[in-house]
Amino acid sequence: MFFTLEILCALLQLFGFTEGVAATARAINWDIYSSPKNGLLKIIAHRGAGVLAPENTVAAVSAAIALGFDFVELDVQTTRDGSLVLMHDRTVDRTTSGKGYVSDLSLQEVRRLDAGAKFNQSYRGERVPTLAEILKLIKGRINVYLDWIEAKPEDLVREIRVNNAMANVLIRTDFAHRLAIRAVDSRVHVAVAVEGLFDMLSFVETDPSIEAFTIDTESITDELVKLTRAYGIDLIALHWGLNDGCSYMRVDFLRGIYALMTDFPDMARKCGKLSGLSGDFLGWGGRESHSTKCMVK
Repeated sequence: MFFTLEILCALLQLFGFTEGVAATARAINWDIYSSPKNGLLKIIAHRGAGVLAPENTVAAVSAAIALGFDFVELDVQTTRDGSLVLMHDRTVDRTTSGKGYVSDLSLQEVRRLDAGAKFNQSYRGERVPTLAEILKLIKGRINVYLDWIEAKPEDLVREIRVNNAMANVLIRTDFAHRLAIRAVDSRVHVAVAVEGLFDMLSFVETDPSIEAFTIDTESITDELVKLTRAYGIDLIALHWGLNDGCSYMRVDFLRGIYALMTDFPDMARKCGKLSGLSGDFLGWGGRESHSTKCMVK
């Protein structure tokens, strides 16, 4: 079934969603967007430029910084003794010289592992970094899109606070965990994962202070983009495909999207420039004023 923006606005008013819309427009205030580097669609390098260097390592983050990307996406988990480290899989088997679950290993055991040789022998000796190590590295150089795999909310927030990284970290999680982490500190920036339009609407009505949504590119529709703009919420597109050129970088498709996360950030940036995706209509600095089409008069 296809809905125009006008029909959806009417449905929102019918079911009482407009109060959430108005509250959201009042709530937006993200320091993280205050100084865009290039005025273009923001690029998030998946797992820290993980196709250029071993994923979730200092080498990968350093590559993303050197190439001037806006964000690195990193995955955080907790060791047996409560330390926060970067690792995507629940086990260390795929990317390191060791075996076992991250949660069953101490920080010392994790730090002994080689996290580079499986990617390429030239990275032999690369270690699994702690979150604190990365937050110190990125300060003033790049933002972090943090995928919350396994960690206590209070531990995650404390690490961000201690390293003065509140304005440079965006945590990606589900709706339930968002409420948990905002209960620790309401200043934490959180992006909520959604699957589609009505998923998004139900979350906004429950918590109108939501700042951003993340969604797979294949689930994005023109109407969804229009509605997030009307709500004043930023939309982050997740592209999981192969290095398939610029086919997914159409202006009509990505118009209004704040950021794109991809395994091929350099290609995405080149495609964005070729497609004319500029700050004139993308990102915090160039976004249209909050729409009043669905607002309570």
